[in-house]
Amino acid sequence: MLVIDRSGSMADATTDGYQKWMSLVAALRETLPRVDDAIDLGLVLFPRQDLGGGVCDVGSASDLAPGPHRAAAVLAALEGSFPAGATPTYAALDVAARRLLEAPDRTGELALIVATDGAPNCNLSLDREACRCTSPFGRPCTDPAPELGGINCLDGDRAVAYVSALRAMRGVSTYVIGLNGVQDFGDVLDAMAAAGGHPRATPPRYYSANTAAEL
Repeated sequence: MLVIDRSGSMADATTDGYQKWMSLVAALRETLPRVDDAIDLGLVLFPRQDLGGGVCDVGSASDLAPGPHRAAAVLAALEGSFPAGATPTYAALDVAARRLLEAPDRTGELALIVATDGAPNCNLSLDREACRCTSPFGRPCTDPAPELGGINCLDGDRAVAYVSALRAMRGVSTYVIGLNGVQDFGDVLDAMAAAGGHPRATPPRYYSANTAAEL
């Protein structure tokens, strides 16, 4: 299952001057057809603003359930999308894992591949007066307006714990790709990568892709 961040910051640039969203789509357009015969693919895009809700909506079903020869369908979904919203990583992982585990039994590894340019947020139960803030401006985590506050609290512990439980109890691996923008929260992505069972041998432990070429 590809778990792809399409939050608003994905409209920003890679360090070599290309839009992150278009660079990611281009990289997948180059890569996915090569593995289409070998890997069953599924897709979750997050957040899902087509649901008519807020910036943290993910929905209860994946955009594309895992199955064979899905590269073209995955690419069509990506190419018809655009960046907007926050970064509800935990909810997206949950949707993706549930759909992956519901799929018919298959040989080979079960895996989530997460690509994101930001830290998990959208946990409104966190204390916005005390939390670590994912907003680049800092202040929105203490803003009195809820939509500018708790949404931006870092939700890293919950995401890491979920990835760890998937690996330990269900044998699902998680690979983490961090685009330009995650540098201030590299510790969170490192922890997710380690919990997922496939970290890099040297720091950063996640797969860093700050440029279009690295993607």
